[in-house]
Amino acid sequence: MSILDQIKNWNADETRSDFDDDVKTPYRSRVPRESIRIVKGATDLRDAMPARSETPSPFAGMTNYANQKQDTRPFLDEMGQPSEAQRALIIKLVTELLTVNPAKGEQAAAYTLKMTQNAAWERGRKGNTSRWIDRLLTVLKTERANTTAPVAAAPAKPAFDAYDDITDGNYAVERAGKTHFYRITRSEGKGQYAGRTFINIQERASDALFPVRGAWPVRKSVLDSIRTTGVESAHLMYADRMGMCWHCNRPLTDDTGNPYRKFGVGPICGPKLGYIA
Repeated sequence: MSILDQIKNWNADETRSDFDDDVKTPYRSRVPRESIRIVKGATDLRDAMPARSETPSPFAGMTNYANQKQDTRPFLDEMGQPSEAQRALIIKLVTELLTVNPAKGEQAAAYTLKMTQNAAWERGRKGNTSRWIDRLLTVLKTERANTTAPVAAAPAKPAFDAYDDITDGNYAVERAGKTHFYRITRSEGKGQYAGRTFINIQERASDALFPVRGAWPVRKSVLDSIRTTGVESAHLMYADRMGMCWHCNRPLTDDTGNPYRKFGVGPICGPKLGYIA
């Protein structure tokens, strides 16, 4: 017979467990079930209650020892045992604890059986039965937390930092047989995003810029196409096709007045970007 079956049948078990110190209840002998109870009261209820219009008798409420009554019915409350509701709850909690942590479940079951054998349970909210239920709930809550499956890690955010070579500026690339013009603007995250780099991608149509929206794979495809074309090559393609400085987007002059024309930038941006004419 398993220990859980023993609890359900309330059999004895003498094994000491680590739970013994949680609910300290010394053994006390109990009145045998077959004992009788003495009903201390008058032979007639009217003898103990004063008449409404009469002066109360000085003997009212006194026990008539000459006619004592005996109640030979067995004790219905089963002294030293939990109530049916408490018993059912203890079985439920110990059963679950055996599943979550078999070692502690065995200890809890052994302690429950020993208390049952000694008829040491006390009913009521202040009794040790209620305290034992509270203790089981606390232990079970802790064990559930310890055995909870780890929460799946959130998917990693797009690794924009992997595209550090694609700096701010305008780019032109060939995609699906068409020329696309993009402007890349990088920004550093703040607050909880400190240390992260974010890239804003805009596609140019005439003089207007439209943000490239969609999931990360959509924006990643743009960055990959720039990297495939080559950062410098994409800059020069933009300058040649648009006639604009790929850095500031101002109109480019001819080679005579702009020694930096071959780099796709103007005379102001060239020295700033470190180009040598």
